[in-house]
Amino acid sequence: MEYHALIVTGTRPEVIKMAPVYHALKNNDISVRWCHSGQHDTLADQAFKHFDITPDITLKRPEADDLSSLCAGLLAQLSKVITQDKPKCVLVHGDTSSTLAAAQAAFYQQIPVIAHVEAGLRSGNLFHPFPEEANRKQVATIASRHYPPTPRALSALLSEGVNPDQILTTGNTVIDAQHYLIHQTKLNNQKTKS
Repeated sequence: MEYHALIVTGTRPEVIKMAPVYHALKNNDISVRWCHSGQHDTLADQAFKHFDITPDITLKRPEADDLSSLCAGLLAQLSKVITQDKPKCVLVHGDTSSTLAAAQAAFYQQIPVIAHVEAGLRSGNLFHPFPEEANRKQVATIASRHYPPTPRALSALLSEGVNPDQILTTGNTVIDAQHYLIHQTKLNNQKTKS
């Protein structure tokens, strides 16, 4: 199946924050598929159900004793997905091991990471939070479009030399997720009363 975009998530917070992006793309007739790496499984399944999303691809979390083996396993699995599916572009969120692995896998296949949602968060300490601070900085060097949630995150990206034309401050998509759930609850209540 040919499509335009592949969203990759690994954790429940990523599912929650990328759900509004997914629905916005679908509502604008943009073909999109969702790959979930399995970094969180049961927790993520609950979030998918709340947002009426069924991932197109669900991977099994790699058996890993440490971060190195987790990242290596995620990179291997996501590389296979990207090679087989041949997306036009990849969208990632935040700073998890799944985010870093997806960005690297796309980069190795020369597939653009056109959206790094929740970009630009920085603590200024490479080891806090660990490994997230390093992950988010590495993804910033690969992504071609950056969507920081706040002016402070925007400033961090600009100070790192990211082209301002590649940045759009969007706010936090968790707010959009809350609006979606409120709207769905109202629709369900109306159906129940009918």
